[in-house]
Amino acid sequence: MLGMTNDEMPLFAAPVDRPNLTLRAREVWDDKEKIDRIKAISRELGGTGIVYFTLIKDLEVMAGMLQRSMPRRDIEIYHGKLPARERKRVYERFIEATPEDNLLLCATNAFGMGVDKPDLRFIVHAQIPGSIEAYHQEVGRAGRDGEQSVCELLYAQQDLAIQQEFIRWQNPSADLMMQAMSAIEARYTEDDFDSDDLRVMVIGKGHAHGMGGGIMDYVLIRLAELDAIEPVSVLGEDGGRRYRYVRTLDDDEVDASQIEEKSKRDLMRLLDVVKMTKSPSIPAYVSDYFGL
Repeated sequence: MLGMTNDEMPLFAAPVDRPNLTLRAREVWDDKEKIDRIKAISRELGGTGIVYFTLIKDLEVMAGMLQRSMPRRDIEIYHGKLPARERKRVYERFIEATPEDNLLLCATNAFGMGVDKPDLRFIVHAQIPGSIEAYHQEVGRAGRDGEQSVCELLYAQQDLAIQQEFIRWQNPSADLMMQAMSAIEARYTEDDFDSDDLRVMVIGKGHAHGMGGGIMDYVLIRLAELDAIEPVSVLGEDGGRRYRYVRTLDDDEVDASQIEEKSKRDLMRLLDVVKMTKSPSIPAYVSDYFGL
């Protein structure tokens, strides 16, 4: 999800109210119930499908559970931290898959942009997406050949906390941005650096790992948008970006009120997704949301 924000809109909002496309949401309580639903949908539709996750660690755990419980399914995984060569292999495997291959791709939203596979039979959101915009883009990839396809969103109350944490990441406070800038000026005016270099310095050892540490990636993205730092050309195999120092950042260049307003807008977009899961007609809800 790095580099993406909830402000990003589809270039156009194509209707999802297609006769061959079933959109539905189901409340679930735990991972076992999610696995059961994914297995049921796989049996119902067959062919190629995608299961979308928010967190890479959850993707990897549940992909293993699916592999053990569906030995006849070919399970692949795709996320932004895979080596570039592996991402290319999985992408080509997905595009070339036939219905008989029974390919199930477990992916984050790093997979999807530019993907045009007409015979995608089902899409499952195993974790709630952060916005209607993201959901709309992802389910719109199913059933482009006109054949019956299903998109099911598995809504678990505890998954809301994941998206709320991402919103916090994507809107780092003015104080945190200035602390990161001070750390960069203290140690990295001559050397390039990445978010891992700054996590312990700025956030502290107790929060440098796990979900709490991810906010530093967005701190650097925001600082680059302000031209205080700039990305260097070399990317690591895990897709992480390195940066170099450019200039000192003045306190008044970071608008705390704008950050707060954007965070509120992002939370309201997440609330819209929750409302969608309760709607009697998801296609109608999405159409109304975009004013179609």
